[in-house]
Amino acid sequence: MRIDAAPAGHGIEFRPGIEPGRLPPAFVAATEEGVRAALRQGRHGWPVTDCTVTMTASRYWPRQSRPHQKFDKSISTVAADFRNLAPVVVAAALRQAGTRVCQPIERFDVNLPRHAVETVLALLGRLGAVVHDTAVAGGYLEVSGTLPSARVPRVVVALPDLTGGEAVLTTTFDHYAPVTGEEPPTLPRRGPDPDDREAWFRAVPR
Repeated sequence: MRIDAAPAGHGIEFRPGIEPGRLPPAFVAATEEGVRAALRQGRHGWPVTDCTVTMTASRYWPRQSRPHQKFDKSISTVAADFRNLAPVVVAAALRQAGTRVCQPIERFDVNLPRHAVETVLALLGRLGAVVHDTAVAGGYLEVSGTLPSARVPRVVVALPDLTGGEAVLTTTFDHYAPVTGEEPPTLPRRGPDPDDREAWFRAVPR
């Protein structure tokens, strides 16, 4: 498998990438199922989005049985083998390609009384806010910018004390951005980890 980054909003695209006819259509579909299942939980537990996954080789072995004997599944490849193996290959490809954990970013607008401007701006700076614009209106300073969504509650809690209850804050989702300056947060994994091959193949049906 080869994994390439795609533009934001592109979603996940799977490409068989091998010569048509080299792999039965049911096996291609099973591989795509395994790929999409693997991408629901990336290296840090979060879904992997906006990428193109291309199968570069299948290693398909079409042998169905020993000479003059009936079909023998124990020596034949079936679609489920590709479905179960795909997450292991995807995990290895993600490890080589590298991933970034992104967090939601809010756009905020806050009206501040003049006596609280410096204190509130200092708080916003400590929380990683980026101020984009300021303007004076009706004796208040209007400040707009962006701030990680996870830190908005800390601003909400602090504003009444810092401004004497005179601040007005509004926030809306703006975009996603990579987590920087700290270890990326992880999401507990559900089920076996395909990056641990031994544990994975003990867990999946054979």
